[in-house]
Amino acid sequence: MAKKYLQIKKGGASMSTIEKLEQRLMEMEKEITRLKDIEAIKSLKGKYLRCLDSKLWDTIGECFCEDVTTSYSDGKLSFTGKEEVVNFFRTCMPPEHITMHQCHTPEIEFESDTKAFAYWYLGDNLILLDRNMGIRGGAFYRESYEKVNGKWKIKTIGYKRTFEERWDRNDPKSAKITYNMHSKE
Repeated sequence: MAKKYLQIKKGGASMSTIEKLEQRLMEMEKEITRLKDIEAIKSLKGKYLRCLDSKLWDTIGECFCEDVTTSYSDGKLSFTGKEEVVNFFRTCMPPEHITMHQCHTPEIEFESDTKAFAYWYLGDNLILLDRNMGIRGGAFYRESYEKVNGKWKIKTIGYKRTFEERWDRNDPKSAKITYNMHSKE
């Protein structure tokens, strides 16, 4: 097997073999870098969700590019700039809103070494204590990322609902699907 990779000549390995090995090494380094980038984007998404549900508004800003744009709830909640996005969270998600956002099954693709985009499947549960309301839903996040000073940041973020269900927590029979992407209505 070693002969497959090294052609032994009187003075050692031939130049073409060394060049092939160097080329393969560079390819492997690119693959490893790409895998590290994928893991960094996954970690970024994890930090975003942890900060969202823990209401760590100062820390969540670290996840975004300065000129981030949002398109939450099918574009109904659109904001531009890190400060505006963080202020939106700060005002719309008070301590009386208990939330659980979980994302999984990422589809991450790269436009270049510094630009990527992804789809994530979201499942979220909210308990709005101030309104005694429950909300459960599913959605597909669509995000783009930019590598800034060696770190991945969210450039655009938004989701489109697959469904949403709401109910009065005092009356579980009041559960009502308020959105269904497959509905003809």
